[in-house]
This record gives sequence, structure tokens and C-alpha cells, in this order.
Amino acid sequence: DSAGNVVAATQTLNGLFGACVQVPGTGMIANNYMYNFDPHPGRALSIQPGKRVFTSMAPMMAVRDGRLAFALGLPGALRIFPSALQAIVNLIDHGMTLQEAVEAPRIWTEGGVLEVEDAFPDAVITELRDRGHEVLRVPRIGGGMNAVSLDRDGTLTGAACWRADGTPVAVAGGLARAGVRFSI
Repeated sequence: DSAGNVVAATQTLNGLFGACVQVPGTGMIANNYMYNFDPHPGRALSIQPGKRVFTSMAPMMAVRDGRLAFALGLPGALRIFPSALQAIVNLIDHGMTLQEAVEAPRIWTEGGVLEVEDAFPDAVITELRDRGHEVLRVPRIGGGMNAVSLDRDGTLTGAACWRADGTPVAVAGGLARAGVRFSI
């Protein structure tokens, strides 16, 4: 906004329709992350006062020379972390545009099988297998990433990937021109 504030957020309900409870008067549906707790007492993830539920939300921002360079986020459970990191590596180390970085093919593993998106070239898959990796091709990894970047001249650029419906939005503060006000 005109004061330089930026928000990066991950909107997630966990399961489809979350807790299936709408907060009266808001139109918002509560998430069901309590599902991630263990209902049995005495265990690591048992419910108890002050304990926080495990979540993999990870909206990210990068700063260059004290100013926002880009912000990004996506849904996708545990696949959020590596998906976001791969986009950041693509932006910083590989010089991709914002759109290229959010759409680039992704990889994922929890050990054992290496999942790779179908867009990876066959030569890469062959090389991975030749090195002893068990490779599984999948149509998509993680959710639809959205990102915005702020150029040094103040230009905002937005990007959304093909993995889900999404639209990047920038909302500017202040007047469009003297005497003009926006009303919603």
C-alpha cells in the first residue's frame, strides 16, 4: 500500500470446507486443523493448553537492499516448503521471471521415492534413475502458487501458476487523481 505494507498469506481450511462451521456474520469458514492433534493424552501431539497445532503454512517474502523484492505463497500441505523454496531458487539463482518461477516443474521427496512433475525432460528422469533414484512422475506437486514482485522503480508484477485457479492482486492506496475517491 502507500505506506509500504505488504501481506503474504496462506489461506487454507485443511480439509474440504474445513470444520464445516461458518463464523456468524463474516462468511468465513473455520479450519479443521485440530484434526492434526492426537486425542489421546500423554502423546507428543496430544491436546493440551498452550499447545499449537502443526501446520505447514509458509507465506514468504524476500527483501533486497532493505526493500521487498517479492512475496509468494501456496497451499499444498507438506509440499508447501519445497515448492516455495524451489521458486525462490529459480528467482534468485536461475534468474527466472516471476511467472517462470511459479510455473517451473517441481520435485518432492520424503525419502525413498522422488516425485517429479511430468514437465521434467526425459533426459533428467533417466539421469536420476541412473544415479539410483526411484522416480515417480506425477501431474503436479503442491498447490497453485501466487506471487508478486516489486521492481526498484516501484512496478508491481504478479504471477499465478497453472496448478490451480489463482489471480495475483495488488491494491494501491491513495487517490487515482486529485478529487477522485473510490467507493465499494
